[in-house]
Amino acid sequence: RITKDNVKTYSRQIAKMTHNNPIIILSVIIDQIQRFDNFISVINDALKYLSPLAYDIVCYTILHALTTPISPTSIPSYIDGKMSRENATPAQWFQNLCVLSANVFKKYPIDFTSILYYIYDQLRVEKTCDLYLLREIITKMSGVEISSTVTREQLEAASGGELLRSEAGQFTAARNVKKPSIRLKEALLDNHLYLPLSIIIAQQRSCIIFKFGAQRIEHLKLIGSLYDQCQDTMVQFFTFLSNVLTTENFHHKFPSIDDLVLGFHLQVDAAFQISRPLFNLNIQAKFDELRSTAPKPLNKNAL
Repeated sequence: RITKDNVKTYSRQIAKMTHNNPIIILSVIIDQIQRFDNFISVINDALKYLSPLAYDIVCYTILHALTTPISPTSIPSYIDGKMSRENATPAQWFQNLCVLSANVFKKYPIDFTSILYYIYDQLRVEKTCDLYLLREIITKMSGVEISSTVTREQLEAASGGELLRSEAGQFTAARNVKKPSIRLKEALLDNHLYLPLSIIIAQQRSCIIFKFGAQRIEHLKLIGSLYDQCQDTMVQFFTFLSNVLTTENFHHKFPSIDDLVLGFHLQVDAAFQISRPLFNLNIQAKFDELRSTAPKPLNKNAL
C-alpha cells in the first residue's frame, strides 16, 4: 500500500508502469481516488516522475471519469450524479476528483485546456454542478478564494489596492501560486476562453432559477444553495481575471455593458461585475489626464 513514507519508491514504479500502459494504470489510480479521499495527497506526490505523454493521459483519464455515469442506483439523490439534492454538497467521488485535478494541475506542467473546454460545454447545457471543478482549480492555482466567513479586517482590506487585497485579504495562506497562476492565465488567454467563461458563468444564475425554480422540480433551499455557489464562483473568477489581465485585454476584448445586458441577457449586477475593471481603468486614466493638465502651484522661493 502506498503511503507518505514509501511514496518515492512507488512513484518510480508507477512511472515505469505508465511508460508502457499509461491508460490502464492511470485509470485504476483515478478509480481509487474517487473511492478514497486519503489517497489524493499521496497520489499527487506519486506522479512526480511521469513522462509528458503520461501527464496527458492523466488529463484524459480525469476527463473520462468526469463524463462517465456513476451507478444508476445513486443518481436520483444527486443532480447529474454530482451534487446532492439534500444539501447541495458535491458527491464524494466528484469532490475527490475535483480536488485531485486542481492539485495535479497546480503541481505538474499538464495542459488542462480540455478540462476548461469541458467546463464551458457543461455550462452551455445548464449543468451547473461542474462550477465546483472550476472553483477548485482557481483556488489551488491562483490562491483566490471565496469564503462565507469574512472578518472585519479582511473586508476592509478588500477595498484597498492590489497589494493590500493580496496580502491582507487572503482567507488562507496561498503558497507557490505564482507559476500556476501564470499557467492558468495563459490557458485562458491562448484559447480565448476567459470571455466565454465569464459570460456563461454569469448566465448560470438565471439558468438555476428558471431551470429548477420555474419547473418546481427542486426544493427552494437547494436552489438557493446552488445560486449562492454560482455567485461565489463568478466573483472568484472575475477577481482572478482582474488580477491577471492587462488593460488591452479589457479594452479590446470585453463587450460594453449594453451588449452584456441586451445582447447576452445578463443581469445588471453581473454586467457591472464584468465591466468593473474597465471602469477602474477609465477612472484612473481620466485622473491621470486631469492631474497632468492641472496648473502647477507657484514656487514661493522663486517669487
